Amino acid sequence: MMMKKIAVNTLKGVAWLALAGLLLVLAWLASNHRWVDARSDAVPAALKPPVAHMPDERNAFFALLGLDAPEGKDTAQVGRLRWASAQLDQPEPDRLSWPKPNPTDAASSWNCRFTDEDCTARWREQSQALQVLMDQHATLGRRCEALADPGFVMDELLREPLAEIGEPAEQYVARAIPPMTGLAQCARWLRVAAVLAQQRGDSTALRVAVQRSQTFVNGLLSGSRSLIGNVIAWRVAEDHWQMLVALAARQPALTAELIRLAAPLPNEAADASRWIVSEASFSRQVVRELASHCRAGGLSASSENWMERTLNCSGFGYMPGATQQLFDQQWLRTLEVARAGPLAAVEWQPEPQKKWLFGYAWYNTVGHILLDVAQPSYVDYFRRQADLLLHHQAVLLALQAAAQPPAGRAAWLAAQPVDERLRARIRLDGTEQIGVSPWWKHDQAAKPTVYPIPHLQAS
Repeated sequence: MMMKKIAVNTLKGVAWLALAGLLLVLAWLASNHRWVDARSDAVPAALKPPVAHMPDERNAFFALLGLDAPEGKDTAQVGRLRWASAQLDQPEPDRLSWPKPNPTDAASSWNCRFTDEDCTARWREQSQALQVLMDQHATLGRRCEALADPGFVMDELLREPLAEIGEPAEQYVARAIPPMTGLAQCARWLRVAAVLAQQRGDSTALRVAVQRSQTFVNGLLSGSRSLIGNVIAWRVAEDHWQMLVALAARQPALTAELIRLAAPLPNEAADASRWIVSEASFSRQVVRELASHCRAGGLSASSENWMERTLNCSGFGYMPGATQQLFDQQWLRTLEVARAGPLAAVEWQPEPQKKWLFGYAWYNTVGHILLDVAQPSYVDYFRRQADLLLHHQAVLLALQAAAQPPAGRAAWLAAQPVDERLRARIRLDGTEQIGVSPWWKHDQAAKPTVYPIPHLQAS
């Protein structure tokens, strides 16, 4: 009898627990349905992308998009047509291609990365093969050189979202980011041209090539707005500075001229608000399109992923309005941190979100998970931008230290007016080179970054 009573009570307990669990799930579904979603129509003024102010005919952004246009075509016109149609990477007849050397070829150094090795040394070793490779792609090279002549200005445009999405190819994610291969390849062309000019002893061509590379770098740093555009511009600038120091190490008489070239850093290079506003706009469209995924035909009713069908198509779980408000609030906080510059933001950590149930937010659970996934990357980009300032300062110090006697360089370096946050990561290695310790460790196996000090007495 007693055992029967215990069994009945156990069953009742289990039933009550199951009912409580069911009520909890129903309460969560009721609290996370589109009918209780917040409105997110208004974009905070601080997060509105700026209106393009540069006339199209002056904006080299279009020429960069059309850089690989067929022979005889106007690159800017082709770029404008590609931008207007959003067909940026569609196959086109007679589209020019950049060098793609086989790793076993003598000219494999074309794809050399400064983070891995001394590219200027490799380019000198393979100068003849590289010259043949460049002659084979002379049309692209001439276009790059013409772009990078004095007067090069670029204002990267941000894609406008479509009012209605009819198919997956029209989604903002698929349309927003233009191909950047030509930009990086053009920068590499200008650097290789400078090194080869020095190798063959052509001082006039060397100075022209170095000036073009510097003009191109300054234009990218000034005109890039998207996050990917800025990241590429930072990488291009750091590779350019590596080349400048290597040129001076081989030809010390250039040192003073290279200091004048490299010293002015565009104000936009230290402005993190540019990529923050761009990323805020990008995330807004992604949030919007997640909500319309079913209507766009991107997720059919026969999809095997029942969770995606539930969250995106039934209206339960994912709340686009509340999610957008959540992201906007985080971007506004990030923007506030960025006002003091990337050096002040390298140690910033976003405040953890308040959790309620089993480590998750009760209201707009999916939106909070999406933000949890996205937040950690913010600080990485502050660090990468801070590294840009770090490398620029180190390069200038390496070039300027050439005028100091080796025995006095440590005292000279300590007396330089350098931001203390940068000074803590710049060191004098022996008496012959400046080393840096970057904030962002993108590859622990990468070689240490050092800038050799030119030997002026050898010039």
